Order: sequence, then C-alpha cells, then structure tokens
Amino acid sequence: MLPVLLLTLPLLSVPQAASFDEDEAVEAAVQAVSNEVGISASRLDPYQVFAAQWRDSSLGCPRPGMAYLPVITRGYRVFLREADAPSQIYEVHVAPGEVVVCETADPNVARTLPKPEGDQMARELRNAPRMARLAREDLASRLRVDSADIVVSVIPRTWPDTSLGCPEEDRAYEKARIEGFLILLEVDEETYPYHADSEVVFLCEGPAAEREPLRE
Repeated sequence: MLPVLLLTLPLLSVPQAASFDEDEAVEAAVQAVSNEVGISASRLDPYQVFAAQWRDSSLGCPRPGMAYLPVITRGYRVFLREADAPSQIYEVHVAPGEVVVCETADPNVARTLPKPEGDQMARELRNAPRMARLAREDLASRLRVDSADIVVSVIPRTWPDTSLGCPEEDRAYEKARIEGFLILLEVDEETYPYHADSEVVFLCEGPAAEREPLRE
C-alpha cells in the first residue's frame, strides 16, 4: 500500500532555489491566506519570519488523510496578522513552489504580539522581513555558514533613542521613540542579537560593540 511505501523511503534532499528569500515567502504567504480565508491582501501584515526545514512534503502542517513524501525541504515559517484585528494570527509555511496555510498558529508566537499602536506600527512591521534578511545575510558572511541554517526570531521593539538599544560609550543620542526590531539569530546554539529600525540593522554584541549599519 502507498502509505507503507512512503514510510520506508529514505529521506531525500531537494536543492532549493538560491533566489528564494523572505520577501518572496511573505508575498506568497499573503496571497495564500488571502485566497484561502477570503481577506484582502492589503489587510494582512507580516509579523515574524523564521527560516525552517521540514522532513516531509507536508511542510510541517499535515492534513488528516493525506500522505506525504519524506523529502527534506527548506523554506520559511511566515506569520501574518490582520491589520484591523492584530490578535488574529496566520501561520504559513512556504518553500519554493509550495505554500501551506497551517490550520492553527504557533501560540508561542502569538504571545509576543505587541500592543497595537495604530497605522504606524503596521507600517513598521512591513519592514521586518527585509531587516531580518539583511541581518541573516550579514551573519552568514561573518560566520561563513549557509544563511538557510540560521534560525531567525523577530521581536518588534520601540527603542528609546537613536542608539536603537545599543549605545556606544561617550556618545550622545537623540531621545526619540523609534519603532524597530530585535532580531535574534541562532547558529549552533549561539544567539546573535541584531538591532534595527525601518532603515538600518546592525549586530549588537554589547554596550560598546563595534558595528557597521547595514542598508539595502
């Protein structure tokens, strides 16, 4: 029978498209949720994006009664929320050529939701995938690792001044509420904190960290 055959097949590794990135994953996720739920794409805001790897073609969201091939696939876990209902979270798993809207969202992600602060917060959240991609590409270059092996967590933050939470000694900063992100990248059980606003992102290793802001 087919289900038995699937269980005995060895895991296969499928080459991934090199150009497939967070922005494409978010775009595919938004379109998939819009089509499946019947909500306008303009009402969906990206919240968090994580690099992921799944052991079969269900992309981590199996449906009852379905059989899946044991194929190792890399992609992204994309979390979207409704602009006018921030507590409504959608989890979408995206790989090259495949998009799966999960039946439920990871509750751990939902617990990190910031309090709604109007249209400004919604606009800033749209920058999260871009900032996370820049941070991950930078860390991959520093460590000489495959960027797809870096686990990404993005947490919205309101920084109290232009240091973005990572001040350098003997330097003055302008006091201002700046919407941005704390981007935590994990490689081999080590965590690297990147701080970002809507335009720049940098590695913050301590109060006096030497850093070079990354921009597109």
